[in-house]
Amino acid sequence: GEAPAEPRNGGKLGSAGASPSRNQALLIASDQSADRGEELTRDVMYGLRGSLPPLPGTARECARLAECFERRDMTVKLLLAAHATEVQFVESVRGCGLVHLAAHGLVDERYGNLFGAIALTPPMDATLSEGNDGFLSYNEILQLPLADCELAVLSACQTNVGPDRPLEAGSTLAQAFLAAGARRVIASHWKVSDDSTADLVAGCFELIADDLAKSDRFDVTSSLHEAKLKVRHDPRWQAPFYWASFVLLGPSH
Repeated sequence: GEAPAEPRNGGKLGSAGASPSRNQALLIASDQSADRGEELTRDVMYGLRGSLPPLPGTARECARLAECFERRDMTVKLLLAAHATEVQFVESVRGCGLVHLAAHGLVDERYGNLFGAIALTPPMDATLSEGNDGFLSYNEILQLPLADCELAVLSACQTNVGPDRPLEAGSTLAQAFLAAGARRVIASHWKVSDDSTADLVAGCFELIADDLAKSDRFDVTSSLHEAKLKVRHDPRWQAPFYWASFVLLGPSH
């Protein structure tokens, strides 16, 4: 069975004597090539017409993150492609200290972003329900059991964008993760590049893994900053569009 929720441990992951739940990372990369089905109400609302463009960088990003944290002897739960459904995510997230989602982010400006969502893999058997329609919405995020989550990484477009301006105002997916119990969230201010985002996020967590190899603490601000500098020095990605979108909400340590 699942480990019961415990009090936070002050930003530590994988420390000696910690609960096994503190040593778990959940990494998810959804299958955007799956047929979402024209009948989905939210597909119609978002104007998706049954499909989303593929994101090949998400699987590569998750593979690099998994390698980083397995070196730290963390338990890594991987939900990829057909397994990256809404139901499997909700069933797997409890007790995880690190939660990472690489997917499409959708903002809904007509209803205060209450139907904003992260697009996960739709159920393969076409048995659709509000809790398993392939869209992890704002309201559903609020109900997630994130008491153990030290860091949630929303590696998707516009996850810190609401219906109001400035961009960080209003109801954002990042705020929903914080309200559900996540201590920190990394989220984006605009639509991001698949390739540069994969390198940025993976680079950030390689640095976090280095921190964890030396102690039981990690500095998210410094790791994210250094990862941005590395991406910025790549001739393909010098423009701020490629590296400046992601920000940290919450404490650095």
